[in-house]
Amino acid sequence: MKEQKTKIRKVCGFYTNDWHFTTMILPYVRNEISANNEIIAILQNSIKSNIKEILSKMNIKAILEQKILQINWEKTQPIKYPILKNTLLQKDGQDKDINILVNGDKEFIEKVNQNIEKIIQNENVKSRITILNYYDMTKDINIQDITSQYNNIINTAGIHSIEKNTQKEA
Repeated sequence: MKEQKTKIRKVCGFYTNDWHFTTMILPYVRNEISANNEIIAILQNSIKSNIKEILSKMNIKAILEQKILQINWEKTQPIKYPILKNTLLQKDGQDKDINILVNGDKEFIEKVNQNIEKIIQNENVKSRITILNYYDMTKDINIQDITSQYNNIINTAGIHSIEKNTQKEA
């Protein structure tokens, strides 16, 4: 039996369109890169042009802007297990937190998360991993059902605990 050292935190978020998603994630991405942590983006839709446009209007250091632009902001569907495995293992062992941004519909997010969990189990990944699952609100989803599966939610102000309603209805 392999020793499990990985610490995984799953966070949910919601967006209404690609511009909303882009503006929501950039503050988080900027902070994580400034803290020298890794970002892996697995996106159902490309937001590369949005990232470039917003960064061109921001006043940030050139080196930070370059690091943000080096992230693969292109569409990564269909996500292939071997590609994800190679990417995740390449980032592991660098004593950095790994943040995996996943966006799209519920089915896409579930498939990506299954692959991530399989890789972590089979390869004994040691890094601390935060999986940020961003759900497209324009699809037919039940936000309450989704948030009930998470302890944390993200918005432009960062990651926050989800208050669970422990009161029983009368």
